Amino acid sequence: MNYKTLITLIYIVVLAIIAASLLMGIKTREATVVEHPFEAGLKYDSMQKKYAELGWKVEIPPSLGKDGFLSISIHDSKNAPVDDVSVEFVLNRFGSPDIKKYRAKHTDRGVYSTHVECPLNGYWALKVNVTRGNDTLSYESKIRIEK
Repeated sequence: MNYKTLITLIYIVVLAIIAASLLMGIKTREATVVEHPFEAGLKYDSMQKKYAELGWKVEIPPSLGKDGFLSISIHDSKNAPVDDVSVEFVLNRFGSPDIKKYRAKHTDRGVYSTHVECPLNGYWALKVNVTRGNDTLSYESKIRIEK
């Protein structure tokens, strides 16, 4: 077999692989990212406006303390502690359907804490829901849990 035939054969195989990949991608792609994109955009814009209006700064630690307590601090835009909110922690292990919810207690000026029971070490997704009246803002982070 000469080299021109070999190169032509390789060229045809590569083009066939690319064509098959494109065809498979077009057939299996999910066209709907958000069911109602305009309404979702309006909701996102209103939430961003609410975040800017309230100006809360939520400080989430990178890891859970050895004592099993998770504490966060919340301050407003003037750096004053926020004491009149209710706080909920939602923990989810990456790749697991198990979700753990905890109601945090106000333990100090602007500080909210609770004891967390997590059977597995590693990184967990943490969502902090802060509610004041009818306003609920969510702050997401990842946290390392080691026992």
